[in-house]
Amino acid sequence: MSMTTLKALECAKGQTLVCHYYPDKHSDPVFFTILRQDQSGGLQIMHNNQWVAVEPIERGLVVNVGDFLQILSNDKFVSVNHRVLASKTGPRMSVACFFTSAEPSKMIGPIKEFTSEENPPLYKEFLVSDYTKMFLTKPLDKSSLDFFRL
Repeated sequence: MSMTTLKALECAKGQTLVCHYYPDKHSDPVFFTILRQDQSGGLQIMHNNQWVAVEPIERGLVVNVGDFLQILSNDKFVSVNHRVLASKTGPRMSVACFFTSAEPSKMIGPIKEFTSEENPPLYKEFLVSDYTKMFLTKPLDKSSLDFFRL
């Protein structure tokens, strides 16, 4: 096959780079996450300052509260710090569905149903885009929630 043929087919036009990095502990910058994991495991959540394995349940789903739901509920629902450890026995597969606001210009903050004189707002209102920017640029050992807490 000649180089001219490859050029005519535009074989070099679409390059793809695939990388996977298991991030350190984090919470999700969404309302909630629904996760389907395979039987290899590896998912851990922080509970009482200790990492606890989330054992896979056949055909089961994991539902994680995300940062946006924690903010909307004024800490009534708390997002979960979690991490994934690489498997020593083989590949790991999971599928996650993140429920979030698609509108970067949307304002997020505690809603009235969760605030009162006795329970004042714990977070300032902010744009979804500001939270996303903070999530992507913050140090790995920091929570994005801290930057929006009053």
